[in-house]
Amino acid sequence: MAAEQKYTKEGFKKLQDEYDYLTKVRMEEIKVALAEARSFGDLSENAEYDEAKNEQAEIEARMKAL
Repeated sequence: MAAEQKYTKEGFKKLQDEYDYLTKVRMEEIKVALAEARSFGDLSENAEYDEAKNEQAEIEARMKAL
């Protein structure tokens, strides 16, 4: 079991702001990047698609951690 963490109001607000930014801004940017990468064709050899998927995974991991 993880230890309980205490936050100041400012610290908690900072975490909330980061989560909001990730969900509202960064995930939308990733959606656009994935759509653009898909338009390039073959996904098996598409570096832009791989990069966008990796970034999406990193963002989702951070959101889960928050």
